[in-house]
Amino acid sequence: MNYHSILIVFFVLFTLVTIIDFRKRSISGEFFLASNLLTVIAIIFLVNEGLLSNVTNALGVTLPSNLILFCISTLGLLLSYSINKELRFLRERIVVLAQEVALIKGELKDGD
Repeated sequence: MNYHSILIVFFVLFTLVTIIDFRKRSISGEFFLASNLLTVIAIIFLVNEGLLSNVTNALGVTLPSNLILFCISTLGLLLSYSINKELRFLRERIVVLAQEVALIKGELKDGD
């Protein structure tokens, strides 16, 4: 079994795990779609061995590893942005909930 087959099996297993986690609602749909899209792209590049070098030459990048590094760093930035967006939303939600709890406590004290 060569390393291409091992990587394809790994990506298929990763996809199955993300499907199970998505059905359990432990990951968001955004992460599910992004991870499965990346898995499909990786499998396409693994099956067509010359495709990565052709894409690299078409984009004018010197080495395929440079293109992979650029794509991974871009993915990291997008992931960081989405996490910050989610944190901002949750922070605002916590503030609203804390204010609602304070109002309810005030109403309970006034009622006693």
